[in-house]
Amino acid sequence: MSHGSTYRYFMGEPLIPFGFGMSYTNFSYSNLKIGSPTIQPCQNETVTVTVTNTGSLDGDEVTQVYIKWRNASVPTPTLQLAGFTRTELPTKGSSALTFLIEPRMLAVYDNQLVVQPGTIEVYVGGQQPGQKLSLSSNVLQGQFTITGSQVPLSKCK
Repeated sequence: MSHGSTYRYFMGEPLIPFGFGMSYTNFSYSNLKIGSPTIQPCQNETVTVTVTNTGSLDGDEVTQVYIKWRNASVPTPTLQLAGFTRTELPTKGSSALTFLIEPRMLAVYDNQLVVQPGTIEVYVGGQQPGQKLSLSSNVLQGQFTITGSQVPLSKCK
């Protein structure tokens, strides 16, 4: 795939970003924790975050987790949705959420699906990172590094 040929590689600004929605209340994200700063190619990574309803009404929030390859040797999506969940929160209520990033989510195509060493940026919040249409929540950023050698995804159990 070449850059710009599908939505995964689109470099422009979408009219309505994926996951864009409106709420009657506000949410705040905090306490982003990446399970391990480094993993091997076939290991899972965990991401935990706390979401809080900071508004004056009960509400639902859809928390989204995106990943981005910082230094892959092949073309990769601009952002890839790696997980999401809907959470009902009462006014001033909080919830700790945990997401699992599996090797299949980290695989890139290099004549076959492989997991390459490199740095993966992780974004967690109620919207895509860098979105111009701002919502009533924030986006947190973290990262982890895949170390070792490139491994075919088929070798990951």
